[in-house]
Amino acid sequence: MGISHVLRGSEWLVSTSKHLLLYQALGWPPPHFAHLPLLLNKDGSKLSKRQGDIFLEKFAAAGFLPDALLDIITNCGSGFPENQMGRTLPELIAQFDLTRITCHSALLDLEKLPEFNRLHLRRLVSNATQRHQLVEKLQVLVEEAFGSQLSDRAVLDPAYVERTMLLRQDHICRLQDLVSPAYSYLWTRPAVDRAQLGTISEKVDEIAERVLG
Repeated sequence: MGISHVLRGSEWLVSTSKHLLLYQALGWPPPHFAHLPLLLNKDGSKLSKRQGDIFLEKFAAAGFLPDALLDIITNCGSGFPENQMGRTLPELIAQFDLTRITCHSALLDLEKLPEFNRLHLRRLVSNATQRHQLVEKLQVLVEEAFGSQLSDRAVLDPAYVERTMLLRQDHICRLQDLVSPAYSYLWTRPAVDRAQLGTISEKVDEIAERVLG
């Protein structure tokens, strides 16, 4: 076994001659070198760790799926017959063709990432086994987001959480979206008292009975 191919960024091209001389001096057969175009920001600047916003941990914490990140990166680059959204890892492996790599750098538009994530999240929701795992994650998110506001613990019932996820899957890009303020009504009762209802309607007692119980 050994290293047969080295695929790296085009910024290493200027160093390749030195590396080949090192292999020659050591009497080792050199591997095949391939230099790939760089992945750039939307404005054409180079992606860098110094930016602090390209770490995988940050994307994971924000609810973006690994498959969605891989999908958007490969979609903006080259090496495939055509660009399309929603490809899985096995599909990417099957379609990849090294001869289709171009010399042009790829621009990564992260504003499109939520839509990529939506496609991959829907795929997970459609799979019973993976949906069960998402239900468990959503239960944790609900607990973390609302905690003491959960006056009715029945909203954490797996069947209710799963039903909610299935009903709203076309309206969210991340699982975290379901615990945003816009969807708080799914998990908590409205914070309203009889006095507030009285300023809205004369049927305060009837409304209070229906809303507050």
